[in-house]
Amino acid sequence: MDLYKRPSWAASLALASALLVAACSGSGNGNGNDTRTESTLVVAVNAGSRQSVTWEGVEYSPDRFSTGGTASSTTADIGGVDEQGQTLFQTERYGTYTYDIPVTDATYDIELHFVEMFQNAAGARSFTVTVEDEAAVTELDLFASVGLNNTYSAVVNNIRVNDGYLTISLETLIDNATLSAFAVYSVDGELREVEEDPAKPPVDLSFEPGQASPENTGADCDVAALPQFADLPNLTNLPDPFTGLDGERLIQKDQWRCRRQEMHRLAERYVYGFKPAKPASVSGSLDGDTLTVTVEHEGESITFNATVDLPEGEGPFPAMINVGAGGLTLGAERLKEEGIAIIYFNNDEIGAQPFGQPRHESQGQGLFYELYGSDHSAGALMAWAWGASRLIDALEGIENSVIDPAALGVTGCSRYGKGALAIGAFDQRIAVTIPVEAGTGGVALMRSAADEGGQSPISAYGEQPWLSWVFEPFTETIDRLPLDQHMVGALVAPRPLLLLENPHIEWLAPVAGHTSALAIAEVYSAFGADDNLVYDSDVEDAAHCALKAEHEQLVREQLRAHLLGNGEAQGAITPHANAQGTLDGWRDWETPKLDD
Repeated sequence: MDLYKRPSWAASLALASALLVAACSGSGNGNGNDTRTESTLVVAVNAGSRQSVTWEGVEYSPDRFSTGGTASSTTADIGGVDEQGQTLFQTERYGTYTYDIPVTDATYDIELHFVEMFQNAAGARSFTVTVEDEAAVTELDLFASVGLNNTYSAVVNNIRVNDGYLTISLETLIDNATLSAFAVYSVDGELREVEEDPAKPPVDLSFEPGQASPENTGADCDVAALPQFADLPNLTNLPDPFTGLDGERLIQKDQWRCRRQEMHRLAERYVYGFKPAKPASVSGSLDGDTLTVTVEHEGESITFNATVDLPEGEGPFPAMINVGAGGLTLGAERLKEEGIAIIYFNNDEIGAQPFGQPRHESQGQGLFYELYGSDHSAGALMAWAWGASRLIDALEGIENSVIDPAALGVTGCSRYGKGALAIGAFDQRIAVTIPVEAGTGGVALMRSAADEGGQSPISAYGEQPWLSWVFEPFTETIDRLPLDQHMVGALVAPRPLLLLENPHIEWLAPVAGHTSALAIAEVYSAFGADDNLVYDSDVEDAAHCALKAEHEQLVREQLRAHLLGNGEAQGAITPHANAQGTLDGWRDWETPKLDD
């Protein structure tokens, strides 16, 4: 591997002594001349941005192919570049993360572009970049090299790819690694089409009606085959939850059962992947504080455990299923004071979140995939939803249980809030669904999250295998998605749904969350179930996933009304003054008054 490095034309030409050249052949002379061999552009990526930018004759596409890292930006002027260069270099992806670019096996040159947009002292940031497991730059200190808000570029030559993916890895040593853009060139290599990836088998677009059950009361509805991505129209407005696939609008409440099933299928087909029905055998036992669940499917068997924390007194107790480590909206002791048990669901055991692995390798790990195969379309969120449903199956089969399986709620925060929403949306036995600060992939609209500085769909898709690989085409063209997260939230209707948000963290897309909540509220209103929906972001504490004092009374009232059955609750849509959305300009449909 050969490396050529250059600071920006307007920046200092001094290079940090800590920047080491791996396998350098002497081709780089540090004078700003491009030493990349004569080759053709394969792909260029604008890291941390959903915007396409053309700079110096190269078109940099919106961010894609990443696993991990966080997008960020600056409004400061970047030295020595034109207007388009400003746009390119004012964004970054930071953290420890990888890019895995699907390419044919060949030899490539890569140009990496950096800018220090935050640290203002030498020694405050240091990181290493490897390409195909070989060190490209090590201990890079951008401020020491070029100062604040100046560009730095490095060209890595003669990289051989033999596994179908060109891997660029950034490892943080001090603070965070950062990258603003990169371009890949080759004489004989080319980008592979994502749809041709053999790890992603064709999606079966036909639906055979199943057996209706309390988990999915519309499973027996006959849903038409859904179109391929190429046949989907652009929809700049929010899709209408009240209009069926046949173009007919709902007029009666009893039509919702099959319209809900259509939306269920849309969410599976284009976002989450498919949730298998209850297997032939699900059994469970509760011994002390350990709930054991065993599932058998086509000769294979898995077993997983959940920890149960009981309140004082005698059961059966209602229970909150807690996804992951956070998300207890009142705290464990306060929930138990209310007489509510807590079931700690180890969702990662069902569908893993393998940090540091390339996106194309990360999906398909966990107990769910041991039963259904690593190439199953279900992303981790749907695998978690399936696992929670099997946990409920097990509780229903335990005689004289201290847990009441007819009085279950679910909650989780951040990524686990995304999971809580999926669990409540895809299992109608959940009585109360409480996603907390779930961001993109949770309640926030996919179409607008990035517009306000929130996590983009590309980033959410690449960070972890939460969303299915069926969603990948939409990371580039989100307006072709025939649903949005307001329709996922509507799958919970008219059951109680509490959306608890943090308006102080831009990455969580609170404005897109509020707009989505307003659209969800239209569905609850059509059912006359306004009191079953709460959206609240009017809090002062900015800490992520911290218990918020402003939420306590709302949560207590809803849990008392809908899990304990000893109170009344009112719905409310209460945004923070600095994070308010609107449906104006987002819909061309009206809310019907559904007849009984």
